[in-house]
Amino acid sequence: MGLNYVVLMGEVISLPEKKHTPEGQPVASFNMSFNSSSDESNDSKQGVIKVSASKKLADKLMNEVVKGLTILVEGKLHTRTIENRLGQKQKIPFIQASKIEIIRSNSSKVSIPINDYKDDLIIKNPEDDEIPF
Repeated sequence: MGLNYVVLMGEVISLPEKKHTPEGQPVASFNMSFNSSSDESNDSKQGVIKVSASKKLADKLMNEVVKGLTILVEGKLHTRTIENRLGQKQKIPFIQASKIEIIRSNSSKVSIPINDYKDDLIIKNPEDDEIPF
């Protein structure tokens, strides 16, 4: 079993869309572009990936994420299989976000974390910081 953790910075290129699972949980998704060229290349290649968020993070991003924002997304990389117009199965990658941070808006340079810490809450005991020797 390997580690699956993605951090990607890019620009929001579509408005978020919100849907609900059969259980009633909100799920929001949007597309973002990112620079996919290597450091050695001067080419400016752009990749596009769908970002998906659920529960409270989905509700928050519906209110705060708009087209044109520069964001930082943290989460897991997944794929889903779809059938294209020719009837062929195709795997499409997407990021299941656990954290989204607005790096820069169109009007100002701000940093606004829009996280859902409820599921990932870590309570740290201050005594753990002491050196045990």
